[in-house]
Amino acid sequence: MIYNTYHSMNSFDNFRQTSSPDISITVKTETAKKISLFSAITIVIGAIVGSGVFFKNIGVFKENHGNAYGIVLSWVIATVIALATAYTYGEITRAKTKTANSGLAGWSERYVGYKFSRFLKIIYGLFLYPIYIMATSIFCAEAILNCNPDWAGTESGINTSFWYVILIALVIVTVLIFLNLACKTFSNKLAKYTTLIKFIPSALVIVLGITLGCLKPENNLFIHPESFNPGSGIIDDKNGKFDFLGVLNSLPGIMFAFDSFLIIGNVAKDIKNPKKNIPLSIIISLGVSGILYLLITIGFCCSGQSQPYKLIEVLCQDNKALNTAMKIIISSLLFICILGVLNSFLIGGTGAVQTLVNEEIMVGTKTINKIFNGKPEHHKDWILLFSVFFIYFLIISIPSGILSTDQMYDGFTSVIPTFSFMIFAFVAIMSVVNRKTQRVPVSEVSYQKFQKTAAIISAIGCFGINLYGMFYQFLIRTILTPSDNSSWGLFYHNPTTLNLYQATIVFWIAAITFIGIPFLNDLLIKCTNKNYQQKLLV
Repeated sequence: MIYNTYHSMNSFDNFRQTSSPDISITVKTETAKKISLFSAITIVIGAIVGSGVFFKNIGVFKENHGNAYGIVLSWVIATVIALATAYTYGEITRAKTKTANSGLAGWSERYVGYKFSRFLKIIYGLFLYPIYIMATSIFCAEAILNCNPDWAGTESGINTSFWYVILIALVIVTVLIFLNLACKTFSNKLAKYTTLIKFIPSALVIVLGITLGCLKPENNLFIHPESFNPGSGIIDDKNGKFDFLGVLNSLPGIMFAFDSFLIIGNVAKDIKNPKKNIPLSIIISLGVSGILYLLITIGFCCSGQSQPYKLIEVLCQDNKALNTAMKIIISSLLFICILGVLNSFLIGGTGAVQTLVNEEIMVGTKTINKIFNGKPEHHKDWILLFSVFFIYFLIISIPSGILSTDQMYDGFTSVIPTFSFMIFAFVAIMSVVNRKTQRVPVSEVSYQKFQKTAAIISAIGCFGINLYGMFYQFLIRTILTPSDNSSWGLFYHNPTTLNLYQATIVFWIAAITFIGIPFLNDLLIKCTNKNYQQKLLV
């Protein structure tokens, strides 16, 4: 997924890309249980693997001062924690949920309680997915523009009016939703094709990186870590030296590369043999993604470059035509990668809002049901998701267009994986507690070996890494170096660059919104229904 690196600050892949999480797939089919194990895997990988690993590795490289062993170790540790978290859900996902496509929120209801589950359902439907869709659509639009020969792979990024980016992003989302309204299985098919194509740029980076490392060993960071150039005139006294603190600082951003692995949870009723295929799809997808990330990182380390365009420039420096052609090809493939991520978030988002309406826990539910009375169910899901997305899109797009920057989109997504992984770990711990409390009867789940060990690793890793990253990056580091560049954004040339002080403000606003949306939803319901007595969390 496009993912966020706390120093390099992108949440998607980071966003990174993704991730984030436990969503509902509206891959509606005429017959139930149409999604095979392979299709489920492609949906999960489609949400996890984006462009962040290709562009945001620069933050990991800088934190580790170009030391290849520190860089690889960072990815290994993060992958182990992510896999441990995923392993715990092999048991958790076997529990039946009251609403088939409720995903993590549904499992939370069984293992933690209804109030906590309801809190999560509102967050996913009214914040998480709309925000991810908003930011990913912007990066998708930038990837399209980056395919232009005049802009592809420029160091400064795309240099055009940001209003064009906003308009293209809106068109992309509108077209995708229209196609899904017209064809119920469109998202499922798109997930398959985009996931397969995602392996092409990955393979290119791996092969070209290792090749360059062999042809020019002086650039190979495994051999000459001191050759790393942090860029922008940065002087690094620790250049090439192993620094465990650098490894630690890298982990929050890397963890976010895995943040969408539970997206398959909200398609439970559409999956063949869900008790078997849901946990398998989660574990296999994370395993494949983790190996892929490691190989890409090794390719970058061998070449001495931390992003594909730089790698191509060094490899094709004597052939300008080939250099340009390769950059256009890479940009086109990255567009497909991001489109796949966007598609997976749209799939998950429809399930999330579907749950809110079906359980009548969202403000305006009765009015919505009246408007769509007699219309196909999936029409309501897609149109409602678009409406929520459009509200956030307007709120963020207007100041972003005025300032001509994509950094606020990226910044808003940074808060989601931070809290998501802590929620994942909390539910994992509760699955271990359940073995004593029997809140979920033993007859419903198959207890797996090493569940307790995996849950402990997940809890220590997810809580420790994300709390450290959140307070270190958005408090301590901000106080120490408030004027440092946040480095948010992806392809765009940002004339208005947010420093750490400004980025910290954006982050905490997003954090307050993330936590506050459920309470605002309840407040609005109480204004129209005096008898409403529901409570959140407690």
